[in-house]
Amino acid sequence: MNTEGPPLETLTRRLAETPEDFLAEPRIARGGQIAVPAVVHDLLAQLGTPIEPSQLAPFVGADIRADRSRLAIALLLCWLLADGGSMD
Repeated sequence: MNTEGPPLETLTRRLAETPEDFLAEPRIARGGQIAVPAVVHDLLAQLGTPIEPSQLAPFVGADIRADRSRLAIALLLCWLLADGGSMD
């Protein structure tokens, strides 16, 4: 890897500023609050990479035990990636 990432302080500041919506429970089956596929879709659209709804299937949860952590991390990563390039 030849490209240096963002300064650690910038990344930790962004992480500390994570809104409650991105820390809320992902919607899994009938529980939870945040529809992770919608958040991923919006992020990709913002980044100029639209995605077909069928490609969002990996972000749909069906089993709380199996999917909760993975979807919660996806939400957090969406927040970090939606920074608009200020972490460059």
